[in-house]
Amino acid sequence: MPYHAIRLGTALPGASRRVELCHDRAKTTVWLQLTNTEFIIGGASPVFVTALIGAIRTPTGWQPIDAGTAARLRDVTIAFGTKLGDRIDEFQRAITRDWSTFDGARASHWAKGLTVGHDMSNPSFVMKAIKTGFDAIGVSVSAYSGLRMKGFSVDDAIDYLQRRAAVAGVNVVDGALLDFEEIGPDPTLRVQEDKAYQSDPRMIPYVPAKRNGHGGHFSYPELTASVPFPRVLAYGFRGDSRLPSAIKNAGGFNPNYTRPDQIAKAAAQGNAQDRALNLPEFLANQFYGGYISVCKSYAVTKAFATGMGGTTPPGPGWVYACFVEGGFVIPPAGTIPATATHPQIKIPYNEQEISMPGLLDWDDVVGCRRVSSNGRFEGNIFLRQTMAQQDPQAAVALWKLLSGETQGPGLPP
Repeated sequence: MPYHAIRLGTALPGASRRVELCHDRAKTTVWLQLTNTEFIIGGASPVFVTALIGAIRTPTGWQPIDAGTAARLRDVTIAFGTKLGDRIDEFQRAITRDWSTFDGARASHWAKGLTVGHDMSNPSFVMKAIKTGFDAIGVSVSAYSGLRMKGFSVDDAIDYLQRRAAVAGVNVVDGALLDFEEIGPDPTLRVQEDKAYQSDPRMIPYVPAKRNGHGGHFSYPELTASVPFPRVLAYGFRGDSRLPSAIKNAGGFNPNYTRPDQIAKAAAQGNAQDRALNLPEFLANQFYGGYISVCKSYAVTKAFATGMGGTTPPGPGWVYACFVEGGFVIPPAGTIPATATHPQIKIPYNEQEISMPGLLDWDDVVGCRRVSSNGRFEGNIFLRQTMAQQDPQAAVALWKLLSGETQGPGLPP
């Protein structure tokens, strides 16, 4: 691997860093920094790496730029990682594959061509690398028009990437996500992604939360004391057709008990308001209750997000990762026999639920990703900026799952 790569450990770098153009203040040396998981260097680990792409002239000829030289000369960094379209990983992989065989004795192979011959200059190598990436994603962006006899400059390389950014269009981010870090998904997990299903019979563990709760104790302890299920601090998923801004404007996710349309339905059915925190009744009929549910299974939440269950019109949606404080972990579908402390409890669905009394504040939404109308994840992942500090292990776990990491065998084919 003639190019140099820097391993970043457990960090989750922002998506903007996936393609960076760096140069010194005098604009004499330029190189690319390509950041992704080890996928871009031919590996399969979820550890992030930064590949340095560029060459400098030494007394012994052209050599790939190394980490020490990059650190010494890095005066300006321009991020393009969210401006070049959705196929960044293919762009990166094509460049690193080509540069894996870099040989100073044949350096002209990696230099950008002129009308006649090649420009053997530092910017020329970056220009050719950019073209290699563009060709891999089927994008035609001309490096110059007409005849070109003079060599390339750092400004030419910047302009080359900026023209592609203009073609790709402006990257519009929902205003509710300004407090979130945009992170690219792990490309190696795309092939694992579980399909969207309305039911999930697998034994899926919840993602434990190590952050502090809001008040030091779970809500409504007296009213829920007879519930025979464990209460946990955890993260779960919730599918919704609404944009993040709509969820934020609503204050978060509200239980049906607080929603006027559901209150009207409950009144028409003669349901008593004082039964809102009766969990067995909620599980049997969720149209009117004081609980809000998340799922351990992102497959189920993708189905809810895209209207497969009929609760919303079919179409694209979002999967939201949420912090749940004192949620009850609901067992698989079946019947829990009555005891002296609780009645018989019927669990009608395998929805991998964690049900929490009360509401989920917008501040408890810690991540999200778009889902296409066919039930597949698309675009980048958004994680709340505080997650990496408050709960770094959970941040990585949620990033992997929102990348499409399978939650195990057992779903229907």
